[in-house]
Amino acid sequence: MRKKSDKPVGGQCGHEGHTLNHKEKVDNTVECAANYCPDCGADLREQKGTVVETPQMIDIPLTMPLTTDYNLIEKTCSCCGKHISGRFPKGVNAPVFYGPNIQATIVYLVEAQHIAIKRVTELMNEFYHVPISQGTVCNIIEKIKEGARPAYNEIHDMIKSRVPMRRDGEPMNSLTGCGRGRTTNSHTL
Repeated sequence: MRKKSDKPVGGQCGHEGHTLNHKEKVDNTVECAANYCPDCGADLREQKGTVVETPQMIDIPLTMPLTTDYNLIEKTCSCCGKHISGRFPKGVNAPVFYGPNIQATIVYLVEAQHIAIKRVTELMNEFYHVPISQGTVCNIIEKIKEGARPAYNEIHDMIKSRVPMRRDGEPMNSLTGCGRGRTTNSHTL
C-alpha cells in the first residue's frame, strides 16, 4: 500500500493543468430539443431551432468479440474431375482459436502492464466477453515469445559483441564507470 503523502490531494502548485478541447470531427450528434412549450403547451416538433450550446462526451465503445468463419472451399476441375481445395490463411490452424488482436492484447497486458494472468482472464471476460483460461493465456504468451526469439537472440548477440562506451568514447568500467580497469558489458535483456 502507498504511504500517505504530505502533499494536498489533487493538482499540485506549479503543475500545468490540461483541459479537454472540443473535437471538430465527431462520431455522433444527439439533438436535445424541447417538443412542447412548457408555458402554453404548443407543439414545437416541426419548428426549426438554433444550437445554443454543445458539450461533447468522449467515450469508448462497448466491445463484443468478432467471430470469423473460414470456409475451406473445394472445387471440381471440369477438365479432369480432380477435387481441389483452397488453403487457409497463415495462422488458421485449429477448429476454434484466438485471433491476433486478442493475442496482442493479452501479451501487452501481461508483459507491458504487468497485470497478473488471473486478472487478465477476468478482464478479457468482463470487458470483451471472451472467456479464456489462465492456461491459454500462458500458452499465448509462450507462443509469442517463441516467435520473437530469433529477433531477441540477434539483438542479444549484437549487444554482447560490443563494449559499452561512455559519452567521451572511453570504455565503461564495471566498477567505477571511469574507463580504467576491467571493461565488461553492462547491457541487460
